[in-house]
Amino acid sequence: MTSETQIPSIQLRDYLSALSRRRQLLLSVSVTILMVSLLLALLLPAVYRSEAVILIEQQEIPSDFVRSTVTK
Repeated sequence: MTSETQIPSIQLRDYLSALSRRRQLLLSVSVTILMVSLLLALLLPAVYRSEAVILIEQQEIPSDFVRSTVTK
């Protein structure tokens, strides 16, 4: 005698039901994140600063191998 247990399958209407039960929580979290994002976008200064260092080194290839194409 074997007894098989039935595992209930979750369907789309189950997900929709769960979302509708948590609608207030979802809306409040979404609105809070939206407001914080908008405040940061509006209140932070619109400044971007970039710096770079350029390293200039001497030529490492001997001048015998690389001849200049510039004639005077």
